[in-house]
Amino acid sequence: MIVDVHRHVQHKDWSSETWHEMMLTLRHNFMLSQGEKVTLEDVGKEVDTWYDDPQADKLIESMDQAGIDMAVIFPVDWGLGMGEGKVSIEEVNRLYGEMVQRHPGRLVSFVAVDPRRPNAVELLEKGVREWGAKGLKIHPSAGFYPNDESCYPIYRKAVELDAIVLTHTGNIIPPMRSKFTQPLYLDDVLVDFPELKLICAHLGFGWWQELSFLGWRRNNMYADISGWQRLVGNDFDTFCRALRAMLNRLGPDKVMFGTDGPTLSRDHPDGDWIELVRNLPETAPQGISFTSEEVEGILGENAKQLLEL
Repeated sequence: MIVDVHRHVQHKDWSSETWHEMMLTLRHNFMLSQGEKVTLEDVGKEVDTWYDDPQADKLIESMDQAGIDMAVIFPVDWGLGMGEGKVSIEEVNRLYGEMVQRHPGRLVSFVAVDPRRPNAVELLEKGVREWGAKGLKIHPSAGFYPNDESCYPIYRKAVELDAIVLTHTGNIIPPMRSKFTQPLYLDDVLVDFPELKLICAHLGFGWWQELSFLGWRRNNMYADISGWQRLVGNDFDTFCRALRAMLNRLGPDKVMFGTDGPTLSRDHPDGDWIELVRNLPETAPQGISFTSEEVEGILGENAKQLLEL
């Protein structure tokens, strides 16, 4: 079983203009770096096309092509950091629940809520009890530290609901601020809520060493490898060192596969990312080794156990 634990579904009305400008600039700069001479207008048309998937039909098609059996999907609540979209975050979370119903057996949803919202706890509870969500996605780069007292009520509710929490860790593109996503600020959360299951996305990116040591003797901490597919082409050795460190310190059952699609999936096909991970026992650099059992755990078995699929 292949499980993608980090996937987004998009529609242009769900995010602010600032968010769209950020993604447009990111895509344009990437294409220029690849030697493609394109205008912002051309890039905008392309981005609008592959972000227009309000019922997750394109996602399911891409999953079938890549051989992904199930995906965990969630929006991102950047409203307090970059402005609200035309559709409220509550409605977007409800629509994610509808996607799960539309594609039974293929999708699991998390709700996305900024803990600073006055109704954050109520939105999480509604998401779990009414819309079938299994967890909560937070993105501290919107302007808060995850160990701030304003976040604690939603963690308490997550524990009460047995809901998993997934948070961004590691550097982030402007106008979001990376200082809020340094792994160190999660230590209070892990210690104060030992029953909370916390997934740290992206292996902490540039803070992967800090994240791996943070996870030592923190039995409630997990991590996903999403986002690294763009980096492995230039620095495969670093990815392998980061992944080996996470497996050693968190445990082989705590690290999971993710794509962070659709943004990265456009230029780094999900099927290729899966094969790169699957081949690690044969391709890892000298001095670093992975077992086939560890790889199978990363690709799906660990998520299957955590999410009770």
